[in-house]
Amino acid sequence: MDYVRIYLEENSEELNLIDNFEEEYESNDAIYCYRKNSSLQKMINKALQTKDIDQLYHLRYFLSDLSECLSREHQQIVESGEENFVFSQEMKLSKK
Repeated sequence: MDYVRIYLEENSEELNLIDNFEEEYESNDAIYCYRKNSSLQKMINKALQTKDIDQLYHLRYFLSDLSECLSREHQQIVESGEENFVFSQEMKLSKK
């Protein structure tokens, strides 16, 4: 998370969020943490859009946790047999 601190060094409010993230983070909560922390979202999205391999490398452990959580969520959805489900407050997906 030192890399994230450097990225956010001028924003004390966001740095406080990172402190909380470090203290409370558990790998099973990666989706929740991603959705809760807008700085983390922006950083990951920017790195993906610009293909910033260095930044993605620094975030690799979190991205791995996020991928695992998304895979588990997907499996639960598939096993539930639901035709439609709410992914977030803004998005509704269909299995069709």
